[in-house]
Amino acid sequence: MAESWPAAEQKLARAKSSADPLRLDIRGPSGTVIARMRPLLASDITDDALVATIARWREENKERFLTIVPFDPEGTRQWIGRFPVGDPRRILFLVEAPDGRRLGHYGLLLNGAGEAEIDNTLRGAADCPPGLFGRVGQRMIRWAIEDLGATRLIVGVMSNNPTAIRHQ
Repeated sequence: MAESWPAAEQKLARAKSSADPLRLDIRGPSGTVIARMRPLLASDITDDALVATIARWREENKERFLTIVPFDPEGTRQWIGRFPVGDPRRILFLVEAPDGRRLGHYGLLLNGAGEAEIDNTLRGAADCPPGLFGRVGQRMIRWAIEDLGATRLIVGVMSNNPTAIRHQ
């Protein structure tokens, strides 16, 4: 079991609160908003279209995951409830275009006091703006350091993911 990091866990709980969920803007080179990040919430478990979209993305990219769970909508619904929503040490942000189109997801796992791991990163849409997920990663890192107080961030990348390896 990982060492506890109560202050960061409380911030994740607030960020995932359905009353006032966190929203993070992703800005392009000109400063305009090119995407937004928002955490998956408990209420998203009942959004059949969202669950089906995430299941499709994960099925299309299953070779990029260490753990293979059923990527059908019901298995994905259970995974969302158990991990990004139900685990107090995890958060999974949905990445959306300004028009609301879903583009992918980006996650964070608290490993212990001061340490977090970027995980569950997935570009689901093929037509994302160039460099978008690099900017999403930069925003996630900034949020983890500035808001959560992370002093160490790690990321694991599978050897069959050359794009992610290039961006480390």
